[in-house]
Amino acid sequence: MATMKAAVIRAPGGPEVLKIEEVPVPVPRVGEALIRVKAFGVNRSELFTRQEHSSYSGDVEDFMRMPFDALVQQVAEGALRVQIGRTFRLDEIAEAHRCMEENRAGGKIVVLT
Repeated sequence: MATMKAAVIRAPGGPEVLKIEEVPVPVPRVGEALIRVKAFGVNRSELFTRQEHSSYSGDVEDFMRMPFDALVQQVAEGALRVQIGRTFRLDEIAEAHRCMEENRAGGKIVVLT
């Protein structure tokens, strides 16, 4: 089975819960598409949920997929306007998290895979 590196969150917490792991490449089912993500953002809603400061009570991994679902919809509608403040490599994910906590970005934080 093919594998890939991914940012993985298994439990709530701060930057220390963001791990880079080798995971299986998903196989799409009928009606699904496999999308290769080249970059992703870190936002305040995710930060507060990871730190258990929000009312979200579902699965952490499901929560992390929700912003991507919304992003795909915005791209499809041609409505995406983004100001990039900082970029980080995937192995700098904890620093990206700290940057968000300290409000040092001046725009969206993008993590390049």
